[in-house]
Amino acid sequence: MPEPFDMLTDALQNAEMIVYWSNDPDSTRGTYTGQESAVWRLWLREKGVKMVFIDPFYNFTAAAMEGKWIPIRMGTGTAMAMAIAFVWVKEDTYDKDYIETHTSGFKEFKRYLLGEDDGQPKTPEWAEGECGVCARSIKALAKEWASKRTILAGGARGGEGGACREAYGTEWARMMVLLQAMQGLGKPGVNIWGTAMGAPNNADIWFPAYADPDGRMGSSRAADMCIENPTKQRLYRLTLPDAILNPPVSWRGEGFCGQSLEQQFTEFTYPMPGYSEVKMFYRYGGSFIGTMLDTNKWVRMYQSPKLEFVVNQDCWYQSETRFADIILPACTNLERDDIGEVGACGGYTTHASSGSSNKIVVRQKKCIEPLWESKSDYEIFSLIAERLGLREEYTEGKTELDWAKKFFEISDLPRYISWEEFDRKGYFLVPLPEDYKPTPCLRWFYEGRDCDTPDTYNPKRQTEKAKELGTYSGKIEFVSQSLKEHLPDDEERPPMPHYIPSWEGHKSEMAKKYPLQLVSPHPRFSFHTHYDKHTAWLDEIPVHRVVKDGYAWWPARIHPQDAKTRGIKNGDIVKLYNDRGVVLCIAQVTERIRPGVVHSYTSSAKYDPLEPGNPGSPDRGGCVNLLTSSRMLSKNAPGMAPNSCLIEISKWEA
Repeated sequence: MPEPFDMLTDALQNAEMIVYWSNDPDSTRGTYTGQESAVWRLWLREKGVKMVFIDPFYNFTAAAMEGKWIPIRMGTGTAMAMAIAFVWVKEDTYDKDYIETHTSGFKEFKRYLLGEDDGQPKTPEWAEGECGVCARSIKALAKEWASKRTILAGGARGGEGGACREAYGTEWARMMVLLQAMQGLGKPGVNIWGTAMGAPNNADIWFPAYADPDGRMGSSRAADMCIENPTKQRLYRLTLPDAILNPPVSWRGEGFCGQSLEQQFTEFTYPMPGYSEVKMFYRYGGSFIGTMLDTNKWVRMYQSPKLEFVVNQDCWYQSETRFADIILPACTNLERDDIGEVGACGGYTTHASSGSSNKIVVRQKKCIEPLWESKSDYEIFSLIAERLGLREEYTEGKTELDWAKKFFEISDLPRYISWEEFDRKGYFLVPLPEDYKPTPCLRWFYEGRDCDTPDTYNPKRQTEKAKELGTYSGKIEFVSQSLKEHLPDDEERPPMPHYIPSWEGHKSEMAKKYPLQLVSPHPRFSFHTHYDKHTAWLDEIPVHRVVKDGYAWWPARIHPQDAKTRGIKNGDIVKLYNDRGVVLCIAQVTERIRPGVVHSYTSSAKYDPLEPGNPGSPDRGGCVNLLTSSRMLSKNAPGMAPNSCLIEISKWEA
């Protein structure tokens, strides 16, 4: 993910156009920092920055910004990106000096664009046949993009929009970087930025975030003793049902591979030699039926005799709670003591609090005692450890408040405020230095300087190679040297990006039976499954759910042309279906979706089968993830591809 640092300043000072490609930041935000970035985009619009939206859905950011909408066909963004690059090559409107000094492999890429390798020039006319966007519009966008200082907003946090979650989504993601490289990635106003992070941020004052090693009890300096899990066997969340039901399963990659390029090539097989298959599933939060893939498989997994025991620990009675053998009710964060930095998740999203203009560490004080039989997660784990004879080893004799104080003490906050004052006041507002100097994303790379951004996951930062990127060559690679070394013959993720038609797209065999493409982005009024189902007033928001005959239905948006041929009217209860499942929704007939595509958000928290206990039952709760394919992005890239999903839709007759 590209650095987000100080991109708000850079955009306000230098950008002339922003291309939002597969990105609706007004809905998805900067993930953890709320709605503040909405006003940033208003500032940019008021400054006259032109905004273009490439999306099969006329999304809410496009509506608010009154931007130019280009309704692309699902799964074909790589073809359109290549056609844009083709125009730049033919019209000589790319940054040749930058390409020469900051990139490698361009000559090979140029041959592919011009069709010298495969006989197919990647012209706008060719792309029109794939992506459904007229060649004239592709040419016009390419010309304007090259003539303006243009920021590419390829995803709310940086560069990971919903088009990444399609068949061979790696190719689209790589093309986003290469397009900006052709225009001089890192120069003022030319960058990759999702418009939801990147406010001025004091990175010199550190506090551990929850995904940081120092933010977890088991690996933190706040603990007297760190514990390493001796079990080497792994499960991969996306393939968990297959691992339980039909082992063995194999994949490459260590999950979030942010420590080195080599992590993505690590091979795993479950079960590992010498290890037992999993018999018990301790489900600690999460709501998988509404968020994972082909999720009737999860129902079958829960019901399988191979999974002998299921524990559910959660603050909500989720849909999956009913599958548990033991339920451990956890209290909410309002019923326990804690501490944390607002918006900061840590891990590979460094300094995520930059999605807000204020960096704040909060002493999250208990408001009330835990309700009914619920207990804090910490108390639940402490009681289990006690029954195992390990309470002292687990707790180190500390209460929740003691742990909060320990995390405070290992942070930089004691240099500015005492624990007693912090605990009394309840928060600490991290100040910006009076002489604060912005360090915009990749400006250092563009100018040939050592990395000066606070990107702690840059492996070459503060080394003798600090001027380089993390690639093998240290440059932007049109032909990936790491792929060339490790997987040179991978036709699904070749060393140089290719356009590869989707296995479940408009030209696939399956389209003859299921002609509509389903796009299921993150929801607008809930965070994954949070709040949905448990907050009744959300059902009054028609974008989220629509109440009909006393039931709150999940909306499915369909173009008038597709609705008419199927006899569907606005407000009808409809059946979305394919060979993987059946989901009932309420139809919203709208021209905000391109013909041939159905839009319905992912992350319904309500799995409500008409036939409880039957994995193939129609679900009226809106879990459209039942319909999605569990096939990975490609054979060696184990990401999810829910946006390569073909369905049919018809009026529901009960």
